[in-house]
Amino acid sequence: MFVWKKKYDAVIREMGRQIVERDDTLMAREATIGRLQRENAKLLERMAVADNQTKAAVTSRDAIRARLDVVGAELDHWRANGQLRDPKTGA
Repeated sequence: MFVWKKKYDAVIREMGRQIVERDDTLMAREATIGRLQRENAKLLERMAVADNQTKAAVTSRDAIRARLDVVGAELDHWRANGQLRDPKTGA
């Protein structure tokens, strides 16, 4: 066999090995990107659920505060008009 043929075959083998190695690297990179995108989507979904729960809790808290204000105003009215008596003293 000619020397140039051996060198040619060696170069072709090396190029084939590099192509396979590059393909493996690209496949691993794409798999990592896909995994990170899926994790990101899950985290965004969890954040949206948490935001909705927070908004619901704030709304509930505001409703409780509003009701407390109404009850407090009623108590103040009853006290001012003598309709609310202390059970211990009767006054």
